[in-house]
Amino acid sequence: MKITYSFRTAAGDTVQGACNLPRRFPVHTLEPGMAIDIVVDPQNPRIHKPRLALDFVEFGEMTKKKTPGA
Repeated sequence: MKITYSFRTAAGDTVQGACNLPRRFPVHTLEPGMAIDIVVDPQNPRIHKPRLALDFVEFGEMTKKKTPGA
């Protein structure tokens, strides 16, 4: 299921987005117009995703994945 959402940044800009929810998410718990949490990159507000669409969140410094054979 795909949801659409909008939110206001700290600068006052309105941002719209859309994303697919995980298959196991209980979509019957959602209603049009309800408030949801959005995770936003403070350095780049164009990068965002509803918290309920995340499988997991990892905090800390990002490391690059090693490619096989490297």
